[in-house]
Amino acid sequence: MAGAQRTGVLVRMPPAIKQAVVDEATRRSASMNDVVVTVLAERFSVPFSPSGRTSNAPGGSGVVVLRMPPELKRRIHEAAYESQSNANDVIKNVKEKLEELKKDFPSGMKYKISYDVSNFLEASIHKVLH
Repeated sequence: MAGAQRTGVLVRMPPAIKQAVVDEATRRSASMNDVVVTVLAERFSVPFSPSGRTSNAPGGSGVVVLRMPPELKRRIHEAAYESQSNANDVIKNVKEKLEELKKDFPSGMKYKISYDVSNFLEASIHKVLH
């Protein structure tokens, strides 16, 4: 896949995870990108050929730019979409439960949802996928 099209993805890693990736890259004499993208490509069944390059010592920031095949990025987005739909399910279930419990509230007691992120989640997911 030498010279194959790749796309950049900005990733934030907790320091412990980044250090584990650095250690594994050192062990393999590979770049951080090759280590992480190889693992992701295997997980999502996407062909990937590592660059074979080694990298300089990484900076102290938890931010890393990964270069990966567009198909891998698409599949990761799909998986993120599926997991985010769980957040929407939780919101829906909370609303249904509140309606169910409302009948047992003391007389005159009402509830109001002051901040509902479900519309924001749906719009964000749609924007990422399309």
